[in-house]
Amino acid sequence: ERKREAQVLLALHAQPHSAHQALWDTLDLGYFMRHDANELAWHARQISRHRALHAQKQPDAPLPPLVRARHSPLGEGLQVLVYCRDQADLFARLCAYFDRANFNVLDAKVHTTSDGYALDTFQVVTDLQPEHYREWITMIEKGLSDAIGADGPLPPPRRGRPSRRVRSFPVTPRIDLRPDEKGQRWLLFVSTSDRPGLLYAIARVLAQHRV
Repeated sequence: ERKREAQVLLALHAQPHSAHQALWDTLDLGYFMRHDANELAWHARQISRHRALHAQKQPDAPLPPLVRARHSPLGEGLQVLVYCRDQADLFARLCAYFDRANFNVLDAKVHTTSDGYALDTFQVVTDLQPEHYREWITMIEKGLSDAIGADGPLPPPRRGRPSRRVRSFPVTPRIDLRPDEKGQRWLLFVSTSDRPGLLYAIARVLAQHRV
């Protein structure tokens, strides 16, 4: 049903028929369960256009990273799409950028395609003035593209100050690690007080242990 709704949205944007199919064929059921039709259509439009332009200009060169940001349809802040060749520590490097740029990650959906590409979607907010959202978009698209191509060790996380509410009602951290139902992967549950940079602090520890 979500695929059908997304195809209607793609047709409204005059997308070529079946331009989305090459991308959708590389993604599993979990991708379509975790994104609504609006997000599916947005991803397909951006990625198919990116591939088509690249094929016209440099058909023999590797596909460069794609980073796009927009006003979030889910509420405040921005929604950010990253599509690039998967690589070691990629998620941690993306989170490191948001940490350094003072963006708070409210949600992250991470997928890896069957042909080795990462397709990640972030919901981020910032304390910057909302009327400057165009500058945010430009900054994020440039900054994340640079972060994807960066080498060297991951930077230390920024120690953001917890909110007054968190200081007044602290939560004892609880960590639970268990195998999934099929015994093929692990499920990690972390329950703790929120603070700026928390997701990157966790992602950096996972990267250090090659998880």
